[in-house]
Amino acid sequence: MKRPMIKLRNWIWQAFAIFTIGILIALFLLQNLALKDLYYQQETERIEAMGERLAEQWRHVRFSQPVSIRFYEDEIPVRIFNMAGASQSTDVLDLFDPDPLEAVRFIKKYEAAGKPVYTNIEREGSPESGFLIYGTKLLNEANPDSSLYLYIIDPIGPLDSVRLILKNQLLTMSILTIVLSLLLSYFIASRIAKPMVDLTRQAQKLGAGDYSVHFRNDDVTEIHQLAESLNAATAELAKIDETKTNLLASVSHDLRTPLTMIKAYSEMIRDLSGDDPRRRQEHIGVILQETDWMSDLITDILEYSRIRSGNMNYEMRVFDLASLTDVCVERFRDIALQQGRGVTIDWENHGYMPVSGDVIRIQRVIDNLLSNAVKHSPDGGSMEVSIEQAEGKVRWGVRDHGEGIAPENLDKIWDLYFTRSSMQNRVSGSTGLGLTIVRGILEDHCCDYGVNSTPGQGADFWFVMELAEDAG
Repeated sequence: MKRPMIKLRNWIWQAFAIFTIGILIALFLLQNLALKDLYYQQETERIEAMGERLAEQWRHVRFSQPVSIRFYEDEIPVRIFNMAGASQSTDVLDLFDPDPLEAVRFIKKYEAAGKPVYTNIEREGSPESGFLIYGTKLLNEANPDSSLYLYIIDPIGPLDSVRLILKNQLLTMSILTIVLSLLLSYFIASRIAKPMVDLTRQAQKLGAGDYSVHFRNDDVTEIHQLAESLNAATAELAKIDETKTNLLASVSHDLRTPLTMIKAYSEMIRDLSGDDPRRRQEHIGVILQETDWMSDLITDILEYSRIRSGNMNYEMRVFDLASLTDVCVERFRDIALQQGRGVTIDWENHGYMPVSGDVIRIQRVIDNLLSNAVKHSPDGGSMEVSIEQAEGKVRWGVRDHGEGIAPENLDKIWDLYFTRSSMQNRVSGSTGLGLTIVRGILEDHCCDYGVNSTPGQGADFWFVMELAEDAG
C-alpha cells in the first residue's frame, strides 16, 4: 500500500504542534502529580542541610543550667534545649510559633529512634499543610544529661494556592507557547520549504527537457549543496544532450555520403561496368572502401558510447609499453607506404617499460595518435615516436611536422567532431572520433595527457602512465 504524501510545510507544522502539546502535557503532569512530592523532597533536603550546619556550630557548646533557646534560621523556627529546659516555654513565642510536637514528646521520640527524626505533621482540616520537623541530639559524652537537642520546625503552607498560581502561569505560558510555536514553525517551514519547492519546480522543468534552468542557491548548507549538485547535473545533461544531437546530426551526415556513393557505384556496375572487368574492379574497390569507412565509423561510435556511459570493461594487467609500440609502429609504417605519401616514422625501442592497464585499449590509443600524426604529416615528411622514463612514470609521445594547431584550439581538439570536414576525414580514413576516444580511455586509466603545438611547426601528442610496481 502506497504511503500518503505530505507537504514539507505541513509536516513541520505538525511536528511543532506535537512537540508543543507534549511539553504542555509534561508541565501539567508535573504540576498535578509530582508537585507535592518534589516540594516535600526539597524542603526535607533544605532542613537537613540546615540541621547539619547548626549541629556543627552548637556541638561543642556546654551548659549546666536548663537551656531553652529559640531563634530563626533562614526564616525557619529553630529550638535548642537540653533535658532540663525541655519543659520550659514562653507563651509569646508559643503563640506566634506554635509547636505541634512539643519538646518533651520530641525527646521521647528521638530517644526511641536513636537517630535524626523527620516528622511530617499535617494540620487538621488542611491535609496539604502542616509542619516538617527535623531533630537530632548534640551528644555531650562527658555529661550526657547536659546534651543538647536541635529541633527545627518547618511550616508547610497549603499547596492549593500554589497550584492555582501555577495553573494561571501555565495557562498564560501555554498560550504564549502555542503562539510562539505557530510563528516559529511558520518561519522555519517557509525558510526550509520554500527553497525546496523552488528546487522541485526547477527540477520538473529539467525533467521536461529544459536544460536552461538554474537552481538558486541558499544560505542553508544542505540546500546550497543540493542546488550546486543539481546545477552541475544540469550542465552535464545539457552537454550530453548537445553531444547526442551533434552526434546524430554528424553521423546522419557522414553516413549519407558513403551510402550515396555505394548506391551510385552499385548502379554503375549494374548499368555500365558489369562487362568491363577493370572498371568493375575499380567500382567494387570504391564500394569496399566506403563500406570499410562506415564500419570504422560505427565501431568508433559504439566505443565512444561505451566510454561515455561508463560501460567499458577494462582488463587491467602489466604489459610492456615499448613492445606494444613496436607492433603499432610497424603496422603504421606499412600503412604509410601503402598510401604512397612517403611518411617515415622515427622510433627506437630503448628497453622494457612495464605499465599497468588494458593492453587492447592502450593499443587503440597509440593507433589513434599514430593515425592522427600520419594524417597531418606532409608528404615525404617524418614523425617521431618516443618513450621516456622518469620519477616512476613513463611518458609516451608522437610528434609530427604538419600544419600544427592554433593555441585557442589546443583544448578543443579532444572534443567530439571538432572543426572537421566530413569528406576530408572520410578520404583520409578518419571518423572524427579518434581523439575523443583517446581522451576517454586515458581518463579512465587516470593518465595525464595533452598536446604541445606551434602553428606551422607540427604537434606533439603525449600521455603519461605510472611505472608498474614490479618494474625491474
